[in-house]
Amino acid sequence: MKSSLLLPAAVLTLSSLSFAQLKYVVVPASAASADGSSYHWCPTRYNPNRTQCFYSAKTVGTGFRIFRSIGIRSDAARTTSAVNKSWDIEIQMANISQAPGKQSWRFSKNLVGGTKVFPRKKINLPAPKKPPVGKPAAFVRIPLTKPFLYKNQTLVVDFQTFGSKETKYWYVDAQDYTLTGNAPDYGGAKITTTSCPTNFTMYRAGGNWVGGAIGYYGYSRVQANTAKPGFLIIGASNTKWGAFTLPLDLTIAGAKGCKLGVSMDLLIPTITEKARADGYVSNDVDIPNIPSLGGLTIHAQYMVIDAGYNSLNLRFSNTYSNTIGKHGFPKAMEGFMLYNYYSQPTYDVGIYNKTRALVLELGY
Repeated sequence: MKSSLLLPAAVLTLSSLSFAQLKYVVVPASAASADGSSYHWCPTRYNPNRTQCFYSAKTVGTGFRIFRSIGIRSDAARTTSAVNKSWDIEIQMANISQAPGKQSWRFSKNLVGGTKVFPRKKINLPAPKKPPVGKPAAFVRIPLTKPFLYKNQTLVVDFQTFGSKETKYWYVDAQDYTLTGNAPDYGGAKITTTSCPTNFTMYRAGGNWVGGAIGYYGYSRVQANTAKPGFLIIGASNTKWGAFTLPLDLTIAGAKGCKLGVSMDLLIPTITEKARADGYVSNDVDIPNIPSLGGLTIHAQYMVIDAGYNSLNLRFSNTYSNTIGKHGFPKAMEGFMLYNYYSQPTYDVGIYNKTRALVLELGY
């Protein structure tokens, strides 16, 4: 009882200490005196983006700690092209029981019970100086607004960057980790049917397997910077919808060149991103952890309402036939990463992944 009452006071006291009063640990320890084995372009480039890194308790190596600062550093081999930049950043941290590679493919699920350790703020990310040969670059230290209690589990560190699209160079030092066992079964995909307009294309990405989650996204090409409602159509068939044979040519209904290519079994609302000029739409879809779904093919198509585009006031994407994979990463790893770039931070599924994580310096 006494320890639980004293902990908040301890956190408050520790949060007021300066960098000079902290002890530091580099994660992974092998990168303490040498550059990491890799590098990454997020979260310091290609805004807006989201990067979520996972570190096993073994990789962190500290046991229970209260972290009060976090540091990243540039990749030593690429510092010559790095530049000073303003960084609009938010950082969250969490403890999870799942090992790296076994976590959810949804950013939000991995942060349940976590802490927003650095609320959104613009900070200066200085152009790093190239270190001596064989040495790593210096860490850029960020004081945590709210200290984080690490519980000797898998550590989740989540970076969200905001702002407009930019490409200023600043590559972060990172470490690659060994993939043990087979690679995931990503299933398969087939793009079919023409779209209207012809460049309204859709795709899917993410953890496309039983128990995973995928993100559908597309470019509707509606008028720039407008929010148009629509639907992600999910169907069991791309050949029949009731009495209709698919694809169904909608020219006779007033939508010349448009085709419905998917049975309308499920309609998921969507809306084009007002901040973008390409009519970007996206939806997150969880895949239930039911083994029999492995190998199943489902079909999808976007439909966006756009008054005046044609007599139906509708735009249709191509169709995307997705075969669900049977398994994800079969074995856990010591470090892992989910990330998106050039996408709105509200997009909750990790489109890309690497058996890699950023090299961090954690102050306690």
